[in-house]
Amino acid sequence: MACILEQRGYKKITVYLLDTIIKDKYLIGQFNKQNTDAVKQSTAEYMAKEGYEKDYIDKVMLAMSAELEVSKQPITGKLMMGKVFLFKALEEDLRIDYVGKGDVWKYTALLKDNNIKPFAQMLTIISVPCHHGNVLQEPVVSKVIMSRAVEN
Repeated sequence: MACILEQRGYKKITVYLLDTIIKDKYLIGQFNKQNTDAVKQSTAEYMAKEGYEKDYIDKVMLAMSAELEVSKQPITGKLMMGKVFLFKALEEDLRIDYVGKGDVWKYTALLKDNNIKPFAQMLTIISVPCHHGNVLQEPVVSKVIMSRAVEN
C-alpha cells in the first residue's frame, strides 16, 4: 500500500511494523508444513481461554485465513522515500504452540531486520522487550509513534 502511495506522488509516508516478518524461502517452507486448521483451532482455544467472545473469535478466524494467504504473496515494490519503523520483539511468544515453532523462533530471532530491509530504503529498527502478541503494550511503541506524530 505504501509503495502504491509513493508511486502516486505522496511524499510523507510513515509505516509502523509491529514485529512484522517478511517470509523468506525457509519460513515459507516451515509454514507450509503447518496444518492450518490445527493452528486456527489452537488459536481459537487460546482466545476462548483468555475470555474473548465467540463472535470476535469467529471474526479473527475468518481474518486469519486471509492473513495466511496474503503472507505467502511476494512483495512487488520497494519503499524508497517513506520511513519505516520496525518494532522487533525480542522475546518468544509462548501463547500458541504449533509444529516447528521452536525452530521458527530461533530463526526469526536471528533476523536483524525481519527481512524488511530489501523492501524499505529508510528502515529504523527498534528492539522491544516483549513478544509478538504484546508488542502494542510496550510503552516505547506508543512513545515513538506519538513523538513522530508531533513532529509531523
